[in-house]
Amino acid sequence: MKKLILLMTLFLVGCESKTLEETVTNLGDTPKEIISTLGKQHGMELDYSVGILDDEITFVNEEETFKVNLLNEDFYIAIAPYHTNTHPWLYHNATGCSGELKDVKFDVKIITNKGEVIVDESISSLKNGFFEVWLPRNIEATMIVEYNGLSNISEISTYSGDPTCITTTKLT
Repeated sequence: MKKLILLMTLFLVGCESKTLEETVTNLGDTPKEIISTLGKQHGMELDYSVGILDDEITFVNEEETFKVNLLNEDFYIAIAPYHTNTHPWLYHNATGCSGELKDVKFDVKIITNKGEVIVDESISSLKNGFFEVWLPRNIEATMIVEYNGLSNISEISTYSGDPTCITTTKLT
């Protein structure tokens, strides 16, 4: 009986919850790796939420908040093209936001206002219906998204305070 109690005690001590910093460390070594891993976890039950602002990733649970600086990185934007349903949003919630078109491939072209093509590729949306791009900071650009004969042309920018969640890309 004593062995059973000892084993149960060791098991419970070994199951202590991790701090958010330890959780984030397990997600990846760089902000891009962390966000990529989060995109693959959509739909999983997690004990924290994650907001991606223009300058930081913020992890929050009932006990603590942990932040990862993004100012030394390119500008992250999550884009959810849609046919019929969308929702207004400003900063991407990596653990809760859902778009309409999940696991589909979009043709995406992004051209700066100086004429430089910075993205010209097929990009698949994740399980959450968003595709993600990392763009240079402090630019204005035109984004062209095409899917299944439908398209959208919109203006985006990557200045301080700009949205990291674009849900206004209606395909027509």
